[in-house]
Amino acid sequence: MLEAGAEPSGTFLTAPVHRYHAALFRPDLDHGYVSEPEAALNGRTIAYTRGKGLGGSSMMNFGVYLKGSAADYDAWAEKVGDEAWKWETVRQDYAAIETYEFSGAKEYSNLARPVEGVHGKHGKVKVGLPSQLEKGVLETMQALVDAGEQVNLDPNSGDPMGMSIFPHTYSKDGRTTSAVAHLKDTGGNLKVWTDASVTRLLWSADGQKVEGVEMQDGRRGRS
Repeated sequence: MLEAGAEPSGTFLTAPVHRYHAALFRPDLDHGYVSEPEAALNGRTIAYTRGKGLGGSSMMNFGVYLKGSAADYDAWAEKVGDEAWKWETVRQDYAAIETYEFSGAKEYSNLARPVEGVHGKHGKVKVGLPSQLEKGVLETMQALVDAGEQVNLDPNSGDPMGMSIFPHTYSKDGRTTSAVAHLKDTGGNLKVWTDASVTRLLWSADGQKVEGVEMQDGRRGRS
C-alpha cells in the first residue's frame, strides 16, 4: 500500500475537542485541493480537505459515524439483485468492524440510547457518544423537543430520521482512523510505504500492462 503522506503524529489528531482543528491547523496533512470557481457562489472557490497521511481523511474529518437508511440498502439490494446489499447483511458487516461504547449517553438517555444487539462490541473501529455535550446542546435540543420535533435515540439503527446526537469515531483511546483500525497488526501480508508519491508507471516489456510504480524519491514497487 502506498501513502503519499507520512504517518501522522503531533497535535490536534486525537482528542474529540480537536475535531475542528486538524483541518485548520495541520496543512501538512492536507492535499490542498480547491474546487473550481462556483458560479452559484459568485465565483468563489471551496477548500476540499483531503487527508495526506496514513489514515487519509479519517484523521482530518469531523469524526461523524452515521450509517444509511435500512430502506436504502434494501432498495439497492433489489435493484442489483444481490442480497449482500440488504440492510440486515450490511448491519452485521458494520457490527463486525465496530466497538460501540454506550456509556457516554448515560447523562442524556432521553436524547440518545443506542439499541442493544444492533451494534458490534469487538471490532477495531471504536464508536462512542460524548460523555459531555458542548454548552447549550441539551437546552437547544430540549427546546426543539418541546416544540414537537422528533428525537431519534439511535440514528445508526437503520432509521436515521429525526433529531439526534451523532455518534463519532472517538473513544477513551482517542480518534479511530482507518489506519488505527485496519493498518496496524495486519500480519505479514501487507507492506505499507509512506511518503510515497508516485511519479511514473512501470510498464511491462511489451507495453501492455503496468507492472509497478516509481516514487518521487526513486523507490520502485512492482506487483
